[in-house]
This record gives sequence, structure tokens and C-alpha cells, in this order.
Amino acid sequence: MYKVTLTYVLKKRVDDNAIQKVWSLVAAYSQSGQLVGMQWVTIGDSPFEIRATGLAHERSALLRRFESKLAKGARADLAPLLRRRATVEWERFAEDSKTCTCRRPRGLVFTPDVLSEGSPFRCLDCRGRRPPYRIGKSRDYFHLRNLSRQWIGFYWTWMDSGATEELAWGQLAEPKSDFVRMARKEVKDLERQIGVPVYYDLLTHYLSRLEEAPESTICPGCGRRWNQDLITDRLICERCRLFSYVPVDGQPPSWWRPLPRHRIVRRPTTSGREIRPSASDRSASAPCSGRPSRPEGRRR
Repeated sequence: MYKVTLTYVLKKRVDDNAIQKVWSLVAAYSQSGQLVGMQWVTIGDSPFEIRATGLAHERSALLRRFESKLAKGARADLAPLLRRRATVEWERFAEDSKTCTCRRPRGLVFTPDVLSEGSPFRCLDCRGRRPPYRIGKSRDYFHLRNLSRQWIGFYWTWMDSGATEELAWGQLAEPKSDFVRMARKEVKDLERQIGVPVYYDLLTHYLSRLEEAPESTICPGCGRRWNQDLITDRLICERCRLFSYVPVDGQPPSWWRPLPRHRIVRRPTTSGREIRPSASDRSASAPCSGRPSRPEGRRR
């Protein structure tokens, strides 16, 4: 990940028109994912300089082959105002998150970046963040990038442990919540467009019990068993296109309740000496099936 600064030297002094045209270009770069996180437009060292600052996943992010039509148009509108081509300065993050450069990933996970607000897509093969412009056209992932900002908002609301902590948790962890249903629809549409399996990173964290916890074994979307990677503790459901990690917190807050498919009840037989599994237990015994794929996410 890089901090990138673009310096534009104008033929005339900086005015509102020039500032607006620079912002238009920055917004176009942001929409295509060439710039991520927050962006700023500032006045340079002289009254003829405007600087645009943002974040980028790689030094090649601003190449013209990654530009959208919107960016090309904004750059053409700005060009007559410039004395010369913009200069670009790159500063690499000291703690750099990995960027995916795989030729063609076998799968992607929609898992928003809560720290730098970089790409919300992670590669299942290398586990690096996949820049949006390396996935498809901006219209293919536009809605998911907007949803990623909402996801991050819910995440920090949960982390702050305030009055709306339970509400935020439900929106991110319950497969039938309004937010998760919207995100899974967009994930499905993206998979259809790019021809690569795409998963939704379902936030899990709490355990109902420390031993044989259903949260670690049962997909809350369909009730079948998670496919678990024992090395990375990753959980995958091919059928539901859900991804998660093995939960770790055995002391959940007082408001927390297991998800419906995790509320396993064992009923006594008529003799009262033996127990038999409920319908949800029997359905959970079948492994989750579907097409091959794999993912990545975050822990609390």
C-alpha cells in the first residue's frame, strides 16, 4: 500500500474551477479503485500548484490502462489548465498489507478493509488484497464498494460496544439480515460477471460453548457443515458462498444469542435414557457441497 501525491502545476493561479476539475479526476480514480481510502486536495507551495493525495495498492495503480471512461474524461478536462504533466510521489507504508498480483485468482472474498479502507476483495490463493481495477469493470463492483463502507461502519459500531452494538453485530453476522442479503446478492452478481467464485465474509467471533461449538462446525446459512482449513482456521461454505474464521470468544456479551441454525436442541427419547438428534442436528451432519473455491478475512 502506498501514499500517493499528485502535483498539478497550473498556467494560472489556483481558482475554484481548477480545484473542481482536480476533484473530478480524483473522484474518478476513487470510483475505479485506483485510489482508495480518503483523498485530499490541497494548495501546493506556490499559488500555481494543486496537490491531490490518496492511497493506492501498487505503483502501477494510476496507469492509463486501468482508467475508466470517467477518469479519461476528467483528465482531458483538466489538461488545458496545466503547464506540464502532473508529477507523482510514492511513499510505501511501513506496515504494508499484501496486494494480490495473481494472474487469475481461484476465488475472491468480499471482506472490507477496516484499517486503510483499501480494496474490499481478498484473494483466496495469496490472501492479498485484490485491487478493484484488476477484477473487472467499475460497474461490476460499484455497489459492493459502497456496501463496504457501510460494513466498516457497522464493524466499528460493534467494536465500540455502545448501545447499538447488538444491532451492528446482527447486521454483519446474521445471514438473513438486510445488509447481508444485499451484500450476498451483489457478490452473486459479481461472480456471474467475472466467472470467479466470490464469497461473503460472515463476521463470527463468539462461541456458545467451548467444546463442540456449533459455531465452529455448522454453516449458519444452510445448516450443513463448514469446510474447514485446519491450517488457517478458515471456514468455507461452497453452497452459500459464505466464508468465516473459527470463532474464538467463549465469553460472549449478555445480549448475544446463537444464530437460529446454531441453537441445537437434543430431545430425550420416550424412555428418557437416550437422546436423539433434532432435525437441525441431522441436517448439520451433511457436509456443505458446491463448486470449489477459497477465501480470507479478519478477526476482531
